[in-house]
Amino acid sequence: MVDRFWSSAAGREIGWRSRGLRTRYLRIESEPEQKGGSGSRARSAKAQRDLLDQLRAVNQYPLMGPVAVDVAFWVSRPQSPGLHKLAKHLLDVLGAVSPETGAPRRHVLYKDDRQVKLLYVRLWRAADASVGPGHTTICARPLRDVAADLALVDTVADELMTTSLSDDSEYSWPLTPRPTFDLRPARSDANPAGWHEIDRWLATFEHARHQEELLVSAGGLLTRVLAGAPHWIAGVGAPSRPYAGTPAFTDIYTALDQTAANRREMLLSGPLSIPLPGLPRARGEGRQFKAAVRKDVDAMVDRFPILAPLRVPLKVVLLVVPPEQGKDLDNLALSVLPAVRDALNGPDITAYEVIELKRTAADPAAGLLRFALGSGSQDGSTWQRATDYVARCFDRA
Repeated sequence: MVDRFWSSAAGREIGWRSRGLRTRYLRIESEPEQKGGSGSRARSAKAQRDLLDQLRAVNQYPLMGPVAVDVAFWVSRPQSPGLHKLAKHLLDVLGAVSPETGAPRRHVLYKDDRQVKLLYVRLWRAADASVGPGHTTICARPLRDVAADLALVDTVADELMTTSLSDDSEYSWPLTPRPTFDLRPARSDANPAGWHEIDRWLATFEHARHQEELLVSAGGLLTRVLAGAPHWIAGVGAPSRPYAGTPAFTDIYTALDQTAANRREMLLSGPLSIPLPGLPRARGEGRQFKAAVRKDVDAMVDRFPILAPLRVPLKVVLLVVPPEQGKDLDNLALSVLPAVRDALNGPDITAYEVIELKRTAADPAAGLLRFALGSGSQDGSTWQRATDYVARCFDRA
């Protein structure tokens, strides 16, 4: 009877709401900075003391298992480090407590940053310095809670009698959008140069709108594929098999396993993502790595010419199957983001995500690295937007 309740709509909603109690919300009230520089250690120690005070105030402790971390940097300085450099420093601050803090706790948010299996980083720039000093917001969740929310996406949508391609779902792939304006060249004997400029502006606006719809849809498709098999995220437990020993269920579980394998194949194949070369391992390989990334990005733009030139804010999603010896997610961004930005001729990369996937016996020892593009105009990570979608479905129900 108890199991039946927790599998019901009411039980799923209670379970979903209770997971929010395990979420850590933190804030650093200072201008985001990268590692190093004069006074950096003292400022890091102060940030750790403030974070520990926030955790003690709500009786929360470091997370022991795999973690999903969402970070938003709000900068007020005209010139600030790249978001990948900011993230590298912050993830160190969230780990082992510095002796300079004098705090009894040994760790802030986690014991080791290799616990971070999902990472989202967003950069917000102030229009001017009058808004005040910058700050950093952090949301950390146990990975098992994120996986549970992803698994609910299809379930709650079906209970609302919607489909994966429903018009009111952000996870649909839109039809070719109709033009907002008549983009035929303007014809007028009066002020032809002015009419030509208006026509050029309208065409640019329409191009940007199509790009934004494509990127939003690509992000929605990524979420739906990931939601279909969240156990492929590194650190997530295997799906339960309550009747695995029953012969009648053997064929059913075999089919489910094949479907899940197909989902992983979709994540690591086009058009959802494109391959990147292996990360540089030796000194001097950075130039060859950037050249290889540019070649791969050029091939993607050839397949999707609507992306050139890019006129909208961009989010870069990195899908990683780590090498056998492992790899820190923040170090990946340090190598990949500058190369992708240069290959795309310098668009405004406002956010990036790193999703670590489980290794299989067929994966190469060096691992796999692929990247996808998403909308930089949307706020929130792939997994947070899935949680928000579940919340909307529960509210509508």
